[in-house]
Amino acid sequence: MWSLLIRVAIGIIGTYVSIRLASPMGRARDMLTFLLAGLLWIFLFQRYIKDLFPSIKRAGEASALNKWQGRYYAYLGVQMRFFLVDDVVWLAAEDAMRIILPKVGERELFLLGDDYAVIPGHKIKGFSEAAVMRLMELRTQHRRADAGMIKFKSWLESSAYPNVKRLPSSAITR
Repeated sequence: MWSLLIRVAIGIIGTYVSIRLASPMGRARDMLTFLLAGLLWIFLFQRYIKDLFPSIKRAGEASALNKWQGRYYAYLGVQMRFFLVDDVVWLAAEDAMRIILPKVGERELFLLGDDYAVIPGHKIKGFSEAAVMRLMELRTQHRRADAGMIKFKSWLESSAYPNVKRLPSSAITR
């Protein structure tokens, strides 16, 4: 604290001295005063100035990402948000639609019934675990199933759903 107060005092005194030194210079006085005082203040607070831009970057990243930190999974670089509501795992529909091929049609969504709905306590639509597994079953049961869908189904069954159930804090619960 004392270090900061001493720096401010030196800066004020240095600015006053630079104004006095530049007084007899005429028109160039303002520019010279600004230059001398600015360099003095930069020299005094270089440690804080140097850390200013990285701290602004960290604050921006924190405000954008802390809400999701540890609360989403990624499949092939695509964010997959899982919600745990009353021991039922829900997957955000927007995230699932980016992966599932062929695209889920309106008829399929209608046939899913209550398993495709607004996630309780949240404002986004999602699929329950049963709905996603039904969609995966439809896309992987025939001979020419897409390899990506088989891998996605395997990832859901072996990694995502067991981890969400084992570690409820890894899902979005609020």
